[in-house]
Amino acid sequence: MERLQGLLDIIEPPTAGAEAYAHTPVLDSIRKNVGNITSALAVQLRWAFTTTSTDPSMVSPFQSMLINIRKLSLHLLLGIFDDRRLAQCVREDALLTVVEEMIRRLVDPLLKRDDDADSKVARGSVPNYEWATKSLNAIVVKILDKADRTTVYVVLIRLLQSSMAVPVPNPPPTDSDTQRVEFGDLAMRCLWRLTKPLEQELQVQFGDLVASGITNVPASVGSPEFGDIRKHPFIRIDPILRITHRFFEHVPDREWRKREDRSAWMFGDLPKRTVKTIGHMALCRLRGLVWQFTGLILHDVITEHPGLIHPPPLSKFPEGSPAQDSDPAMLGWLSDVHTKMSQASETWAYLQSSLSTFDESYARPTVSQLMAALRVAQAAADDDGDSDDDSSSVTVGGL
Repeated sequence: MERLQGLLDIIEPPTAGAEAYAHTPVLDSIRKNVGNITSALAVQLRWAFTTTSTDPSMVSPFQSMLINIRKLSLHLLLGIFDDRRLAQCVREDALLTVVEEMIRRLVDPLLKRDDDADSKVARGSVPNYEWATKSLNAIVVKILDKADRTTVYVVLIRLLQSSMAVPVPNPPPTDSDTQRVEFGDLAMRCLWRLTKPLEQELQVQFGDLVASGITNVPASVGSPEFGDIRKHPFIRIDPILRITHRFFEHVPDREWRKREDRSAWMFGDLPKRTVKTIGHMALCRLRGLVWQFTGLILHDVITEHPGLIHPPPLSKFPEGSPAQDSDPAMLGWLSDVHTKMSQASETWAYLQSSLSTFDESYARPTVSQLMAALRVAQAAADDDGDSDDDSSSVTVGGL
């Protein structure tokens, strides 16, 4: 860890407006490995906070080593996530490990009971954990501000989903349930913090595309490249819609309706409304253009229900031609896919019902939008290795 700290110390701090272009061998090497580095630090931090010596009432050399590991691990994570050039290169699985560990430490009863003498003994006679709480909070704030915005949304929704999948009675009956509630509450508060400026950020990202009359959003606008700090805090719509789809696959809307009574169930349906708000803001900004970004939902449904979605028919019009949107064969195929997807995905059905309130023509995708979404689904299948299984892939045109 001391060697890594030394490497971080020699990286020149980013300069305003030029950080996207500052390349050095050390910086590029850390960027390439930053996911493994942050995951390892989070796992090491978990070990250092949950391990005690055989006699926790004494400050032994082993206890001193644990204290040093905690401090250095937190310092390194804070340094990494304070640098946008590094923070935005941490991918989903690694960021999930880090954020989960930060939240688990923050809701750890031992950290919260700093004035309790018994808890001090139980955690190894560390005289003051205030520094740890401040560092953990600072890391979470840096992640929210500087990590890839789409990845942060996805990670927080995944954590909220895992903590709230099983309903918790009000009040929580066990200490374990209490911690699960506190974990979910913190994940939800992080989502609220991100969502507060989202409407304004979407305005900057997409402008007035709907009013411009375009039929497809340029990929550079709707799907900015991962790790491109010049595009921060723009989001990629496809992963946002997919994690929303997965959230409601895990806990369907009918289940959330059973939890609406907050006097009986912790949070009621607040987690549902929190997640829906994020997708709804994107929907309100993009209107019918949002259908272009449903490719990852299609990929999930095609993978889960092989054979449900049939390949598009051969069209007499070139792919991408405006005439293809009025081809009777293609329109029949679109209607079939749209009906099946509305039945298979609550998020797809929600898009249909919500968009129809703006304009009935938005209530389903155009042929060109669905073809664009299917190309994304095909690419995702190729990335997953699903393309080797013909039963779970749909070939689009010449792909």
